[in-house]
Amino acid sequence: MILGTQLIQSQNTSSINFEQIGWWVKKTTNTQPSVDIEGAYHYIKEKGLQANAVVPIAILDTDIDRKHEVLIDLIWKNSREIPCNQLDDDKNDYVNDIYGWNFIGNKIDGTSLHYTLMEETRILREFSKKELNKLHSKKKALFTYEEVKESYDNIVVSLKKKIKPYEDAEAGYIWAMDTLKSTFNKERFTIDELSKLTSKDTIIQQSIDYVKTLYNQGYEYEKFMDYLDFKRKSLEICMNLDYDNREFIGDDLSNSKDTQYGSPYIAKNVSKIDHGTKVAGVLGLLYNKLNELSDEKHFYIMPLVITGIGDPTDKDTALAIRYAVDNGAKVINISQTKSFSINDKLVDKALIYAEKKDVLIIKSAGNEGLNLDEKIRFPNDINHKGEEIVDNVIIVGAVTKATQKGKKSILYKNSNYGKNSVDIYAPGSRINTLIPDNKYKRSSGTSYAAPIVTGIASLIRSYFPSLTAIEVKQILMDSGTPYDVEVMFEEENKTISFSELSKSGKVINAYNALLLAEKVVKEKK
Repeated sequence: MILGTQLIQSQNTSSINFEQIGWWVKKTTNTQPSVDIEGAYHYIKEKGLQANAVVPIAILDTDIDRKHEVLIDLIWKNSREIPCNQLDDDKNDYVNDIYGWNFIGNKIDGTSLHYTLMEETRILREFSKKELNKLHSKKKALFTYEEVKESYDNIVVSLKKKIKPYEDAEAGYIWAMDTLKSTFNKERFTIDELSKLTSKDTIIQQSIDYVKTLYNQGYEYEKFMDYLDFKRKSLEICMNLDYDNREFIGDDLSNSKDTQYGSPYIAKNVSKIDHGTKVAGVLGLLYNKLNELSDEKHFYIMPLVITGIGDPTDKDTALAIRYAVDNGAKVINISQTKSFSINDKLVDKALIYAEKKDVLIIKSAGNEGLNLDEKIRFPNDINHKGEEIVDNVIIVGAVTKATQKGKKSILYKNSNYGKNSVDIYAPGSRINTLIPDNKYKRSSGTSYAAPIVTGIASLIRSYFPSLTAIEVKQILMDSGTPYDVEVMFEEENKTISFSELSKSGKVINAYNALLLAEKVVKEKK
């Protein structure tokens, strides 16, 4: 549950200003790791630079609200496909894929999986202890059965722990609300209305006080019940070893060559899951501003749905990468991370395919506060020997808006890190973004740092299309801003220089990247 959400007022998207995009667009300072989108914007405008390429950006995530007022004109459209004729007009194996594809959608009615299995659940369903450890001994698996089982058990225990206080309060909350509804003949109450309610009846007054206390803590009745339902289903479905939800979408997960599943509907679940909309929203707010620099739009979002609540499968991730590549995406954003991977080699092949086709992939590092040099997360761009298999993937960690007190607070507290595993950082704290139904909110995490890097990479690819994906990656890493600060890791009781927390040791900088891209292009001529 997200409490205390700050909403931004609805706006005319044709005149989005930098303040509406967020604090991170400002000029970089010694204490605040913003990325100077504003400087890049004004440099393009003043020099009269011209965008030379349309850049579709694929977002591999949950459903996206394509009708949101910020996104509605930015959603990629497959011009080779005729809507609603139930034919594969462009012969790409996806029928009526007008706005992208939903790899967890039902073909018949277009509904989408709300909950997907955790990867731990899939692995324990498929492999016995002996089978998995045999694969591990042959270097065909990066983990043992014991590691997977421990992670699975920890998730179950954590979910039950989070559910218990809600279940303890559930009966009392229902009773108190029923009392108020019948007494005051009203279905819903605001906090202001509750504060004005009184009764001489002790039972009724106790109900008022009980509900008011929960409301003051941010637990409005509907939110309370929704959260409890969400956690219960996360446990009952995502961790269910006897449930195969691939039957719902008509897919045989063991057959990696079968692509005849899923649906063209990419927004069926937006009222239930907002992660994909929020990731797209970071780009949407930015792109609407950047599109002001040209008479024509040069940035489009290609929605590819690969997960609900839970983990995406390797098959869906791999096919979505290939779909994005084959349908013209120049940059792919993946703000999804999981602890294990049954078939990481399938994803590896898709990454290699994307590299050969000159497509850049931006991937969030994850939000567990882990050193990824010691604890691997998926998908990634390394093999079983710890070697990079491709040069077109950027792993992004998150930094926060530094305070006067704490230069040491520059690293977002939950961001994963790693000298050899994370490439660069971007702001990931209190990021302005979107949620369904034309609403706005702030969110935090590496999920929202990644699309900031995606946006800057897309800017470079639009204005300097002669640069390859690998060149753009190097430009972004070389042109970032270094910070000579120490980051405190309290659990380990030690500090580490920020420069040692990633390969580049830097925070991305749009203005510097633009200047370096221009220089590299001139030198290539």
